[in-house]
Amino acid sequence: MKKLNWIRILTDVQHYPLIYSAFEATNIKNGEKINLRIEDLHEESFNEALKLMKNYYFKKNPMLSSKRIENDEISMNEIFESWKEILQQKISIVCYEENSNEIIGLNFLSVITEEEFDMKPTNGEVYAEVKRVSFLLISST
Repeated sequence: MKKLNWIRILTDVQHYPLIYSAFEATNIKNGEKINLRIEDLHEESFNEALKLMKNYYFKKNPMLSSKRIENDEISMNEIFESWKEILQQKISIVCYEENSNEIIGLNFLSVITEEEFDMKPTNGEVYAEVKRVSFLLISST
C-alpha cells in the first residue's frame, strides 16, 4: 500500500488523540440527554471505523449508490484501501458517547496533493468515474 506524502507529526506537546469538543445532545431514539465528544479517531478503532464505512457509506453516498457500486467489487476494494491510507495520517475524527469508545459518527479526513489524487491508478469503473467527477469539482474551485 502506497503511503500518502503528508503525515501528522506527533510530539510530546501535541498529544494523540486530541479531544476537540465535548457537548450535550439529545438521543433521538429515547429523548434522553447524552454527553458526546469529538476527538481524533484512536488507532485501536481503525478497524471498527473501516467496517462502519464499508457497511454504510457505500449505501448512503448518493453518487456511489446511484452507480451501483455494490456490483463493482474492484472499486469497492480500491476505495477501502484508500481509506486505510487516509487513516494512517491520523487526522480523521470521531464522535463517541462519554465514557465509551463506541463510534457514534465519524469523518475520514486527509491531506492530499492534486498530483497524488490524480496519479493514483484505479481499475474499478465506478471508482474511476467518481475520481473524475471529484477531480472536476476540486479543479473548479
